[in-house]
Amino acid sequence: MQSNGQNPIQRGRAIPSQSEALPQNIKKIAILIDWENFRKTLERAVKEGEIPRDIFTYNDTRKLLNLIKSFVEPDEEIYRIYFYLSEPPKEANWKNFRYSIDQNENFRKVYENARNFIENLKKENLVSIRKGKLEFRGYYDQEQTKPIFTQKQVDMLIGLDIAHLSYLKLVDRIMLLSLDTDLIPAIKIARINGIQVVMPSYPDVRNLSIDIQEHTDFIRKFNLKTLIKSLGGQ
Repeated sequence: MQSNGQNPIQRGRAIPSQSEALPQNIKKIAILIDWENFRKTLERAVKEGEIPRDIFTYNDTRKLLNLIKSFVEPDEEIYRIYFYLSEPPKEANWKNFRYSIDQNENFRKVYENARNFIENLKKENLVSIRKGKLEFRGYYDQEQTKPIFTQKQVDMLIGLDIAHLSYLKLVDRIMLLSLDTDLIPAIKIARINGIQVVMPSYPDVRNLSIDIQEHTDFIRKFNLKTLIKSLGGQ
């Protein structure tokens, strides 16, 4: 099934306290974000849409969360927003290669931006951070200015949380922000346990694979560039 996300900044409701009862038609939804995957989608949208940094940068966690909340419909309550990410290392060695933030000013800037991003996320309501690991694997170039990092454990962490949310029936729906087909087995677990799966789709930037669509209950199509530009006044 597909739904059309037309309202640019349409936010879901926050979960009420335990003493308050949810209206019968309200669905609790958990949002799971494969950050490295979603970050690349955002970078592509910003680049292709020629969107200036004063309008949007994903390091601005307030605007980033407003964007994510715009994927939620009015009849949904946000249970929690999970970010799956990895901190870059200060230094690392692999075979004959060495990496250190001290050897390149850009390396230090990337490291500091990543740390600040994580620290700012920690201060936000209803946000939970799950950390994987980045493994250094040399460089793309002979000048050693473009390090190669491989992210580990994130798919496993997402799968564990999907299983936990599903088995304990903590939510009615799970929204997954990722285009990674390796997560299909975890998506199946959610659906087998009666949890509905929602996938945002951004035809103006990147399309969902047919394999992921096959295992999704709701596909919500958005023009991501338009949504990002609408954040300029916030």
